[in-house]
Amino acid sequence: MTGIIFNPEKATLLIGLDKKELGLEAMRMQAQERGLQEKAEFHLTIIGSRTGAQMLKQGIPALNIHELAKGRQWRWTAKPEFYYIEKDYEGEKRSAIIQMVDLPDMDKFYKELRERFKLYTEAPMPHVTLFSGSTSPATVQRGVGIYSEHEFREMNPERL
Repeated sequence: MTGIIFNPEKATLLIGLDKKELGLEAMRMQAQERGLQEKAEFHLTIIGSRTGAQMLKQGIPALNIHELAKGRQWRWTAKPEFYYIEKDYEGEKRSAIIQMVDLPDMDKFYKELRERFKLYTEAPMPHVTLFSGSTSPATVQRGVGIYSEHEFREMNPERL
């Protein structure tokens, strides 16, 4: 599914992408060597589950968030920049190959969230997960949550 994908119960916001616009083939061999699977769907995370929960806890109405998101163009450009990352999740290790993305509306959207709703959180680092893996078969398609550029750097990403 492409376009805005909003979950009002969790206040999460994704932009669905067409896989034809991504660098899957450039990274397929790297993914196979690392035992990673191609994601079943591709998206840009605008508001992830952790940030969505924070917004709902602060009493920010989900409909207001959705309306604010619908007012943006959400134009994006895939960069020829790829990373391998890993993250530990309570007894499991997830890994992924991600592709960096230019998404000018991301910072503008978070600036407006701060101004209108006093939401003080970093904007997520614009990227799309192409391939993912996990030590737990139940979460192999989940990918690795990245909530900020700072968090990304702490993962010691390997540039591919």
